[in-house]
Amino acid sequence: MADYFLQIISGVQVGRKIRIANGITLGRNPENTVCFSGPDGTLVSGKHAVIEKRGEILMLRDLGSTNGTFINGTQIAEHALNTDEVISLGVSGPKMRLVEKTSSATDSTTMRPVGNPALGVSNQEPRQVRTEFEGKRPAAKAATPPGFFKSKGKVPRDGVPAAGPGAKGAAGRGPAGQSPGNPDHGDFGGGMDDENAGNYTMGLAQRFKDDEAGHDELQDLIKDKGRAERMVKSGVLSKRDAMMIHSAASMHSHQKKRALIILGSVSVVAFTIVSVLLYQNMGYRGKLKQQESLLSNVRTLESQITAPASTSQDEHEKAELVAKLRAAERQLMSVRSNLKSSDIINTYKNPLGREIHTILEGFGKRDYIVPEIFIKQVEKHIYTFTKTSTRNIMERSFANSHLHKRTIEDELSRQGMPLAFYYLAMHESLLDSTIVSKAGARGLWQFMPQTARDYGLKVPENWESLSPEYDQRTNPQMATQAGVKYVKTLYAEFGDVALAMAAYNAGEGRIRKALRSIDDPINNRDFWYIYRLGTLAEETNEYVPKIIATMIVDKNRARYGFSE
Repeated sequence: MADYFLQIISGVQVGRKIRIANGITLGRNPENTVCFSGPDGTLVSGKHAVIEKRGEILMLRDLGSTNGTFINGTQIAEHALNTDEVISLGVSGPKMRLVEKTSSATDSTTMRPVGNPALGVSNQEPRQVRTEFEGKRPAAKAATPPGFFKSKGKVPRDGVPAAGPGAKGAAGRGPAGQSPGNPDHGDFGGGMDDENAGNYTMGLAQRFKDDEAGHDELQDLIKDKGRAERMVKSGVLSKRDAMMIHSAASMHSHQKKRALIILGSVSVVAFTIVSVLLYQNMGYRGKLKQQESLLSNVRTLESQITAPASTSQDEHEKAELVAKLRAAERQLMSVRSNLKSSDIINTYKNPLGREIHTILEGFGKRDYIVPEIFIKQVEKHIYTFTKTSTRNIMERSFANSHLHKRTIEDELSRQGMPLAFYYLAMHESLLDSTIVSKAGARGLWQFMPQTARDYGLKVPENWESLSPEYDQRTNPQMATQAGVKYVKTLYAEFGDVALAMAAYNAGEGRIRKALRSIDDPINNRDFWYIYRLGTLAEETNEYVPKIIATMIVDKNRARYGFSE
C-alpha cells in the first residue's frame, strides 16, 4: 500500500505535509484544504487548483486561476501527477511536490533441492566419478561395444573424425537412423550425418559406466546438455548415473540461461540509466544557457527602463518594458530553482545588492532582481546614517532600542506580522515615544491625531497644550498595539511588505491609485513594479530604501563603527 502526501517546499509553510486521501483543494480562501495567505498567497487565487483521485491516478487540475498552475515550470490545465514533480501556484508562487510513503512485508526465500523427484532422482550422495589417473582399469578389461572407438584421456568431441572399424559415415547407417554398432539405440548425434558423433556418445557412456571417464570429460558433458540427454537415453548408464548427469546438465543450462537473463537485464538497466543521465545532463546544460540568456535580457531591459522618458509615448513604452522585465525576472527565478547553488550566476556586481536581496527575501519576495538604482539609494542612505555629521540619528535609535524593541517585536508576533516592521517604527521615531514631528505626528509610530483615533487611541483636541500622558500616542504599549493593527490592515490589503511600508508613508489611497494605473495589477501587484514606473512621490520612493538601510546598519553595527 502507498500513501501520498503533498509536501510544501517554499514559503512560510515549508516542510508541511498534507495527506491526500480522495482529494484536496489549494487556494487562498480559508475553506481550502491547503490555504495560502500573507506573502504565500500573493499570486494564489481563492480557489486555485484541486488534486483528485481517479482510480490509481492523482490528477492535478487548475480551477481557472488568474496566474495559472505549473508543473516543473510548465503551465498545465490538467496533469497526472508523478512523485517529486514540482507544483507551482503561479510561476513564482508557493511550490509543492508529491511524495510517497510505502510499507511492504519482508520477502522470504525458500531453498529447494537441485534434483527433480518426479524423475526419480535419489536423495543419496552421488557416486564420485574417478578420473583417468585414479583407479583406472587395465585396457584389456574395458568392455567397449563393437564398432566404437576407444580413447585415452580426453575423448574427441562430436563430429570430429576418429579412426576405427565403426567409422563408416552416413552410408553405414541402418534403418531409422540406427547405428550398426548398436542396433538397439537411435543416433544421438543431434541430426548430424557423421556416424562418429553417435559412436563417441555411446563410447563415452560406456566409459562412464566403467568409471574410466576423466574429470575434464565430465565438465564438458555437463556443459553440453544435448549430448548429456542423448547419453541418458542410450540406456548404457545406470539409472543413478543417468539422473546425476541429467540433473547436473540441466542445472548448468538453467544457470547459464539465468546468467544471460541477468546480464541482459543489467545491460538494459545500465543503458537506461546512462540514457537518462545523458538526457538530464543535456537538459541541465540547457537550463544553464537559459539562465545566461535570461539574465542578459533582464539587464538589457533594466538599462532601457532607467533611461529618461520625455513624452507620454515614452511613458507607455516604459510600462511595457517594466512588464517584460517582471516576466523575465520570474522566468529567471523559475529556471534557477532547478539549478545547483554553485551554478547560479552572481546577479549583483555590488555586494550590497546580494545583502539587500537576502533581506527582501524575508519579505516573501523571491522572483525579482533588486534594481541597481534601488541599491544605490540604499548605499546613499547608509552613508548618511553613518557619516560623522549625522550618525547621531542612528545612535539615538540604538540607545532607545533597549526600551521598546521587545514591546514592538512581541506585538508584531502576537498579530502574526513580519518583524521587519520594527524598523519602520525605528525609522519613523528613532524609537522615541514622545517625539513630535512638524506636521503633528507623535509617538513611536508617528500617528497623526485623526489616524490615532481611528485605531482606538485617545488624543484630545487640545493635545498640544496638555501633558504627554493625556495623549495615548505617547504610551509605548498602547501606541504599538494601534501601530501594528494599522500595519496589519495595510499588509492585508496590499499583500506585500514593501507596499505596506510605502502606504504607511504615502497613505493607502495613493498606493491604490498607483496600482490602478498598471495594466496587470494581479501579476504585478508589488512595490518593484510601481517603483520602476516612478508613479510614486519621491519621498515615498526613498522611504523603503531608508528602512532597508536602517536594517543593514542595525544588523552590522560593528561594521559601521557603532557599539553593539
